[in-house]
Amino acid sequence: MAHPLDALYALGLTAASPWLAWRAFSRGRDGYRRLLRGHPCPPRPEGDTAPLAWFHGVSLGEVNLLAPVIKAFRARHPGWCVGVTATTPAGMQEAKKRFAADSLVACFSWDFTWQIERVFTAWNPSLVILAESQLWPNWLRLAKRRGVPVAVINGRMSPRSAAAWARRPRLARRIFRLVHSWMVQDESMAGHLASLGVAREAVEVTGSVKFDGARGDRNLSLLAALREQFPVPPGAPVWVAGSTQQSEEPCILDAYGSLSERFPNLRLVLVPRQPDAFEASARRLRERGIPFLRRSQGVIHPAGSTPRVLLLDTIGELSAAWGLATVGFVGGSLDGKRGGQSPIEPAAFGVPVCFGPHVWNFRDITAQLLAAGGAHTIPATGDIAANLAACVANWLAHPSRAAAMGQAAREFVAHQQGATDRTLAFLQARGLTPSPASNRQAG
Repeated sequence: MAHPLDALYALGLTAASPWLAWRAFSRGRDGYRRLLRGHPCPPRPEGDTAPLAWFHGVSLGEVNLLAPVIKAFRARHPGWCVGVTATTPAGMQEAKKRFAADSLVACFSWDFTWQIERVFTAWNPSLVILAESQLWPNWLRLAKRRGVPVAVINGRMSPRSAAAWARRPRLARRIFRLVHSWMVQDESMAGHLASLGVAREAVEVTGSVKFDGARGDRNLSLLAALREQFPVPPGAPVWVAGSTQQSEEPCILDAYGSLSERFPNLRLVLVPRQPDAFEASARRLRERGIPFLRRSQGVIHPAGSTPRVLLLDTIGELSAAWGLATVGFVGGSLDGKRGGQSPIEPAAFGVPVCFGPHVWNFRDITAQLLAAGGAHTIPATGDIAANLAACVANWLAHPSRAAAMGQAAREFVAHQQGATDRTLAFLQARGLTPSPASNRQAG
């Protein structure tokens, strides 16, 4: 049965339809129809009555952070089934790759009642677990009606989101009370929830699960494949600029151009954040006359040149590519629009990393990493390219300083690990899952 929220969503989609139509045309997706109708949902095997945990991650980042949680959840609760949903195409692709062998996997595209009911009916979950803080009002409402508890893991809230909720306290209380348990990354998130009326006993600061998924393993097969395709001479430094925004790339390429004059063996691995920006990044490199290798095609531009730049225009390979790095830059942090990306993965590899000042999405993590001496902030004023080049040049000219900073970063990550165990323990403490002993006895 439809709900008034469905009408509001439909009106929103209608208002945005020219934009959605353009996105569908330009990206080759039937996005508008999928948003409205939803996707098919695979049913559970006939006769399967085991309890099922429904995990949801919106995009690629959330799906990746679910991996260690789901692995540990299976080990702790072998009698449970697992269902995984994602929203974005990249997230869905990664979910299929990671979980389809032993889990139900479906695409959850929008918060329409009929889409949510389809999954609830097909899976009959006993528990819903949302990664980070994507709260879907219809989903929460229907879960409450069916008596299915909802938990948020790895919860975080940017200052902008916190301020937006604070301006609508009545709405916030109505929605947030539908979440049974919150496992959050830091005390600031716990404080935001308390100010919005969430009971203290429903909240636990568990830290970030992303630390547990950051292995810093330089023997990965994917890393070996990257080295084979993009060979680097012994001793040549590699600068990995990861999760970059289009507005940042001119500064990065300007900085690389000046650095190359001083460090002619320097290699650059450029990793745009958004897949639909890959072509623009390739065009920018061609226009500047910079020889580069395109990872997805294995093609060198221009043909016959010796590329010192790798354009990593693939999905899900940045986590391994950090293993190539001598030094690193984490994007989304210079222009004040994105709020930064996670610096955890390069830190786990022991890579000295820099980022701009706009890192509110990971405010506590970046502050702690800076305090540990494992990172550096690039000023986003004046000549940003020169600021960026100066930081990288300092590390390249003084390898011992870079090594010390990288070691501090690695030790910081190791010290923060354990959020997965704390998360699963709180789920049990809240009565959402049985104790491991009960699982063994039941099996």
